[in-house]
Amino acid sequence: MNAPLLTERFAKDIKGTIECFDRIVLFGTYGSVAYPGAMESLLHLRGVRLIDYAKTYANELRLAVANHIRQRAADENIPVIQVNAGQRKESLVEERLVKRGRREGVVCILGAMESCRTYKVGKNHETGFLQLQWSPGKCQHYYIYLIDPALGLCHLRIPTWAPPASSTLSARQTSKCMINKTVSCASSAPQATSHRSPATARWHRDIRQLKRRL
Repeated sequence: MNAPLLTERFAKDIKGTIECFDRIVLFGTYGSVAYPGAMESLLHLRGVRLIDYAKTYANELRLAVANHIRQRAADENIPVIQVNAGQRKESLVEERLVKRGRREGVVCILGAMESCRTYKVGKNHETGFLQLQWSPGKCQHYYIYLIDPALGLCHLRIPTWAPPASSTLSARQTSKCMINKTVSCASSAPQATSHRSPATARWHRDIRQLKRRL
């Protein structure tokens, strides 16, 4: 038997509901290197031998991505924090928000060694030639945390090891941001109580209470 919905269990205590996305996750793919055959074509155009793929092209790309992120962070005085084993990213970001405030813009950048999907050079047993093949790996990832006026607190996840085929933008506080906007609209409305019904007044009061609980 399915458990009742919260809106059903606490129907007598609920004054209204707000429907919105709980979170938004966007995946971006760099199609020209998104699969082994595409990367092989790019290496051929650049004159890079497959046997030199990891030592030259992939490693140089890793350093370029990492250096670019760290240089931009230094230029804008944004801290880059390496996440150690046992640390929670959310806790580190919250500590930064307490010091910085919750204004719009980049909050901080976190670095973490995490598993990734990469390429390795292996032999094609049917043709006898070397080729790039999918392989599990581990590399440095950067999480750029920012506060967007429409989506709230988001993070952009960027892997540094080739292929840089996909990055992820995750907005996990979309619902809270929408509630904040609703409360802001409510607080900016005319305060003349003579034109507001008791039901409307309770609705605004309940939204403010909900905001304080989040």
